[in-house]
Amino acid sequence: MKQKLLLIACLLVGATLILTALHYRLKDPNDHPHGFTRKFNQPGLKILFSHTLPITYNRIAGYENGKIWISCNQPGRLMTFTTDSQKNEELIVPSNLTHRITAPFYTLLKDSNLIILGSHSRKILRYNVYTKISDTTVANTGSFLDAAALSRNSIILRTITKGTTIPQLEKLHITSGLLQQEKGISDTTEGAIIYSDGQLIIDPLTQHMSTYCYYKNQVTSFDSSLSQIVKSTTIDTHSVPTVNVHMSAASVELVKPPLHIHKSATAYNDKIYIHATLRSESESWKTFILNDVIDVYKQNSPSYLGSFYLPKQDNKSLISLHKSGKQMFVLYPGKLICYSLTDG
Repeated sequence: MKQKLLLIACLLVGATLILTALHYRLKDPNDHPHGFTRKFNQPGLKILFSHTLPITYNRIAGYENGKIWISCNQPGRLMTFTTDSQKNEELIVPSNLTHRITAPFYTLLKDSNLIILGSHSRKILRYNVYTKISDTTVANTGSFLDAAALSRNSIILRTITKGTTIPQLEKLHITSGLLQQEKGISDTTEGAIIYSDGQLIIDPLTQHMSTYCYYKNQVTSFDSSLSQIVKSTTIDTHSVPTVNVHMSAASVELVKPPLHIHKSATAYNDKIYIHATLRSESESWKTFILNDVIDVYKQNSPSYLGSFYLPKQDNKSLISLHKSGKQMFVLYPGKLICYSLTDG
């Protein structure tokens, strides 16, 4: 009798553990499809070069004159790769120029000028990579959340005022320090620091700018004069993130993190390429976990064009990407790969 009771107890414990494991597995947002479908137009992928990186680089700063520039977590330290010769060089901006620029910071490349922006210090350094001429300005605004370069003299800042959850877009003229609030294109709803959190990207051919969101399926595009062209939704099903925000005098803290649905993105030739993180109904689990999904949209109209896969490297997802012509530069932890998209 005791043995039977012990057996029943063991079975109950085992069943409880299995149900608990299934519960937590189902809580993983990518362990099940999300009620939408993708149309896959897989281009031919050819690796033009692949380089193992000596340190961790976290963002592609830009591509000009046949060189791709990547930045690391040290302000002013970058590596360049020449696409034709596959030659790589390291550039380190003098430390006396990057003084007071601490993490988080953003590095942009525009017309041979590195633009390095310190979020909390609001210091902006402009450094010409050929002449070594530099200048600095301190923006009289809130902390930076992201930035994009319209020209070597003009940048768009996404800022946040301390003690609020409402970000705004501002246009800064670097030389004069003149700031212009772009209220017409800013999301001024309460909590927008989270709801609209994402990146600013610019198409180098059309000079159109887009903002996309990490946590909801929204993309907004503007022309070079910052007039809105279109506000559209991506195919992902999550339009409003579930989030709790705790406000204090000094900071904004997430009590409950929202579901991450988009990561890095790039724009080229009126197309937006977004690294998406949710699995669709049309994808197998095995294929999904071995690859990164790239969803493609028209930039000037609310049109979904299709999706394709980029293979993960050493089971690690990409962290930044940049499109130029047929080339797609993809930055992974510890590796930079340049693909040729034969149909892209």
